[in-house]
Amino acid sequence: MKKNIVIICLTLILLFLLALYLRTITNPELQKKTQILMDTYCTITVPGGPESIAAIDKAFARMREVDQKFSIGNSLNAISAFNERNIPIDDAEIANVVRVAIKYSEIMDGAFDITIEPLVRLWGFYGEEAQHVPDIREIQKRLPLVNYHFLKVGGNIVIKTIPGVGVDFGGIAKGYAVQQAVKVLREQGIKSALIDAGGQIYTLGLYQGKEWKIGVKHPRNEGVMSGLKISDMSAATSGDYQRFFIEKGVRYCHLINPRTGFPGSDIIGITVIHPDPMIADVLSKSFILGKDKALKLINSIPEADCILMTNTNEIYYSDKIKKRLLKLNTITH
Repeated sequence: MKKNIVIICLTLILLFLLALYLRTITNPELQKKTQILMDTYCTITVPGGPESIAAIDKAFARMREVDQKFSIGNSLNAISAFNERNIPIDDAEIANVVRVAIKYSEIMDGAFDITIEPLVRLWGFYGEEAQHVPDIREIQKRLPLVNYHFLKVGGNIVIKTIPGVGVDFGGIAKGYAVQQAVKVLREQGIKSALIDAGGQIYTLGLYQGKEWKIGVKHPRNEGVMSGLKISDMSAATSGDYQRFFIEKGVRYCHLINPRTGFPGSDIIGITVIHPDPMIADVLSKSFILGKDKALKLINSIPEADCILMTNTNEIYYSDKIKKRLLKLNTITH
């Protein structure tokens, strides 16, 4: 009799523990914090109890370090000294990011180029002067300075081979910051998280036992143009609606073609999916290539996918992305 009572009690305890476990899976507590970093709102969401907050804070601290080191607006960092006074960069972290940038400049046929700084400054996208369409002669003056071949990396040292070359990490640093935040979260034992850094998303692990569901913003209205399900993946978006001005009825965005000196293409928004947030960030600059070349590029990279919209409001998908697509009414996160 006593044995039966013990078995019943143990069974009830196990059922109670199972119910608690299932409750944490189906209805987990969410810890969420938002900070302004890299000129945008960054939010980290972790399913779990208050103990997750410390890990979130450490991830934000690492993102802040990256922001300070790579921001073109920080007059005290090595990048400003490099751009303004031609002082070589002696920093292993920056040198490694430059290596990745140069590699993908080659892969993307120059559509991505961190030496774009003179042109971005000329168009007024650094906030120091009003954004405007520059005189064509001023553009032509700066075009010869924009070429990633003018950067040389040896060990921890980055040099420029001609004066006047300037670097801008705006097309890669946000992805790198997210990559580093993910690394910190994993080191802190976090198994599930969503990082949203203003158009740069990373989904760590699963949410409620399933892939995270995200929406891809429509470039011309407040809705979404598609839904995706992803896990341990980054989704990076570039579009002509993020930073732009309109002059004489024409929209000009901050995504400038390094070869022409002018912004824009027949794409108005592109989201690239890749396991590495830094690579996803860079590949989203295939915006500059236009629809056909962008799709060809993404299809050539085994781990990459994309969805894009053209200026005729047509939506195009990479070859492999269909397995990730969701119906719009199923997006919950």
